[in-house]
Amino acid sequence: MLDVGQERSENVAVTAVRLLDPLITVRRDLAIEADLRNFGSQPKSQQVVELLVDGNQVASELVDLEREGRLSLAFHHRFDVAGSHLLEVRLAPDLLDEDNH
Repeated sequence: MLDVGQERSENVAVTAVRLLDPLITVRRDLAIEADLRNFGSQPKSQQVVELLVDGNQVASELVDLEREGRLSLAFHHRFDVAGSHLLEVRLAPDLLDEDNH
């Protein structure tokens, strides 16, 4: 059971991640867009947003989110090796860690 109704609980979440290129090939930049949302009543400044590829951080950005605000953030990555890869966009942990990646 997870209590999500705590008073004064603040939550920032990754609400969507999408690839902006229809064709993914090696040695070509891939655009990755992440949607973030601040569900809290307080602004969140200097939030670290990381892009991980195969479990390794390859990029990060600092963002400011207004209270109850939304933001889209673009990352770019180039694969040097063909095959399956795992992409993850991650925020710092908060009271509801499940939606932070």
